[in-house]
Amino acid sequence: MVSRGNPMDHPTPIYIARKEVHKYFPGLSSKTLANQNSQGKGPTPIKRGRLVFYRFDELKDSFERKQGKAGRLITKL
Repeated sequence: MVSRGNPMDHPTPIYIARKEVHKYFPGLSSKTLANQNSQGKGPTPIKRGRLVFYRFDELKDSFERKQGKAGRLITKL
C-alpha cells in the first residue's frame, strides 16, 4: 500500500513501522527508538520478521511525555 500526502490526514493507525514514525512524530527518529529499545527504554517494540512496529497510542504517550519534559526545561531557563 502506497501512502500519499500528509499521514495525519488519514485515520489514525493502530501500529506504525519504526521507519514511518517520523511522519507522525516530527523530531522522533527511528534511530532514537532503536537506541531506546536496546537500553530497555521507550515504547515496547513489536517485531514481525525484520520489521519493528509500535502501537500508535504508546508512541503518542511516550512522545508527549518527552515533549512535556522539554517544555518544562525551556520554561525554567
